[in-house]
Amino acid sequence: MKNAKTIVIATDDDTESLIISLTGKDMDPEARMIVSINNDELKNTLYSAGVTYVSSPSEMASRMVASAAFEPEVARS
Repeated sequence: MKNAKTIVIATDDDTESLIISLTGKDMDPEARMIVSINNDELKNTLYSAGVTYVSSPSEMASRMVASAAFEPEVARS
C-alpha cells in the first residue's frame, strides 16, 4: 500500500475495513481510498478518517437501477 495511488477496500467486516483504512492513510496520506461498507451509519466515520469515497452494496444497486431506468443503454454496457 505504501506507493499506491488508490486503495480499494471491500471486506465483509466494517470494523476490519475501518482498520485497513486507517492503516492505509497512515502509510500514505495522499492515496485515494475507496471503501465498501455494509452499515451506512459508518459513512461519516470513514469520511472523517480521510476516506475518499464510501459506498454500500445497497447504495450501488440503487444507482444501477436508477441508471437502468434513465439511461438503459449505459446500464447494459
